Amino acid sequence: MEKYINLFTDFGFKKVFGEEPNKDLLISFLNTLLPAKHQIAELDYSRSEWQGVTELIAFKPQEREAYQASLKYYRDLKNVIDTAYGDGLNEGIEQGMVKGIEQARAESYQERLNTARNFKRLGISPEQIAEASGLTLAEIADL
Repeated sequence: MEKYINLFTDFGFKKVFGEEPNKDLLISFLNTLLPAKHQIAELDYSRSEWQGVTELIAFKPQEREAYQASLKYYRDLKNVIDTAYGDGLNEGIEQGMVKGIEQARAESYQERLNTARNFKRLGISPEQIAEASGLTLAEIADL
């Protein structure tokens, strides 16, 4: 069982950063995100109600339920993102492989054309060139 709340959940984030006793944590967190000219020196909370430590055991049953709901939402979103990332990665790999094969075929075809040209200059018959290079007689005639 978990001991501490997950700050990636809406509930956990608000529980830690949204309470006045943790004001220094919030200021520090925000200042790491903000440029130097917008650093925060002080802030005020609209209501100051300290609700306890971040350990789950200290939560009231209603708070635990709210946290669990928030945690489920976070995990669902994370799973969607992880799945989309995995699908995108697989699709990218597949596209890269197809492109690589196409490029290799194009390079191979170019090499076969160069070899056929060399054979043709040596006076080798079109039929022998076709057999050796895998090119058609029409492709050899166009050289």
